[in-house]
Amino acid sequence: MADPYIGEIRLMPYTYAPEDWFDCSGQTLLIQQYTPLFAVIGIRFGGDGQTNFKLPDLRGLVPVGTGAGPGLTARTIAQTWGSTTVTLNETTVPPHTHGMSASTTNTNLVSSPVGAVPAGQQKLYAAPGSNTPVPLAATVTPVGGAQAHNNMAPFTALRFCICWNGTFPVKP
Repeated sequence: MADPYIGEIRLMPYTYAPEDWFDCSGQTLLIQQYTPLFAVIGIRFGGDGQTNFKLPDLRGLVPVGTGAGPGLTARTIAQTWGSTTVTLNETTVPPHTHGMSASTTNTNLVSSPVGAVPAGQQKLYAAPGSNTPVPLAATVTPVGGAQAHNNMAPFTALRFCICWNGTFPVKP
């Protein structure tokens, strides 16, 4: 690889980290062995700063640019956030209504606000094959079950690597 900067992170299509590169998988390194890399990244990703420091752990993460822009949340280098799964509940679902059919002919939809679920057995009316309403026993039950679901966009897995031996980046 041509003249990589120490601390530079690249995506690699290999099953290994090339020579002079480490995987970005959160390893702890000794400062005295990798002084130039420590001088570039410090303890942004962890470590005690006296004898060791950590590499970034980018396994399963999507990198996002730092800074802020119109309508964006400010992000700093090494900041992580987000979740691979999320559980929806009453506080994370926007208010909405559900329609309910009360007849097989001339169906009318009834709006009911969030939380207005009939308790236990309630009488509903339908007209099976005629226009005469017939009382029917019905139970309205919640759905879902508080199970987490994936919170990830489609992706392709590649290896993030960080250069530990290359050109020292000079700050302009």
